[in-house]
Amino acid sequence: MTEWYQHENGTLTELGSDNEPPHTIYLSGPMTGCKDDNRPAFNEAAEILRNDFRVLNPCDEDLTGESREVCMRRDYKMIDCCDEVRCLAGWTLSEGALSEIWYALQMGVPVFCYATGDSIDKESVLYWLAFLPDMEKKHTSGELAQETRDALGDGEFIIEDSGHRREFDGGAVRDRAEGKAQFYLIPPHALERVAQVFTKGAKKYDPWNWHKGMPYTEFLNSAERHMIAYKKGEVTEDHLGAACFNLLAIMQFEAEGRTDLDDRRKFGVR
Repeated sequence: MTEWYQHENGTLTELGSDNEPPHTIYLSGPMTGCKDDNRPAFNEAAEILRNDFRVLNPCDEDLTGESREVCMRRDYKMIDCCDEVRCLAGWTLSEGALSEIWYALQMGVPVFCYATGDSIDKESVLYWLAFLPDMEKKHTSGELAQETRDALGDGEFIIEDSGHRREFDGGAVRDRAEGKAQFYLIPPHALERVAQVFTKGAKKYDPWNWHKGMPYTEFLNSAERHMIAYKKGEVTEDHLGAACFNLLAIMQFEAEGRTDLDDRRKFGVR
């Protein structure tokens, strides 16, 4: 039985012929809360990939005013038509991108990081989903960011409200604390030592020199050297503070989805 591929213009190509349909890639990544909905990043990646592949770019269609549900259904249909998904930086903290990646993996579509080419598996998606505990609620982190930007444009600011209250002995009330980071638990003296390392680095280079980006292994090597120096009893500098500085830098890059800086060797896990 002959199988055919239907192109967007309606023409048909017989599979197995010299004119097989091109390998199709769907682009996924953060949009909500990003400047200009992250269109520059999507369009730049699409332009590069289109030299060799057919690219389905969600930014090619104007769905201004459409609901989130309508946009997601459209994106899922495009994923159904692709051979693989490529994810732009920031996908780890994007509810929409994580949803698309999970759907693709469930449908057997391979997913890769656009910057590094590394494969993304279900375990990675589940790990990052744990940082979005309210995925099923109407007001997700991404939507709240969008609403906050809209409100700030009018000179106002939105205060997130769970609807639950705590009442204190003096009569004051406040929103619930469950599920929120408790910063008062961080030891202040240890935190001050780490701040001193950042301060010295700012004076030596510039305040955000580290944030310009370095390979993860640069930070890991430095952290481990400082840990070894501390184990040996060296007191020439604050080795523990310096080690924390390096690890915090990597943690920040992970939060930003800077997989382009992750040059760690990927070892197989048995």
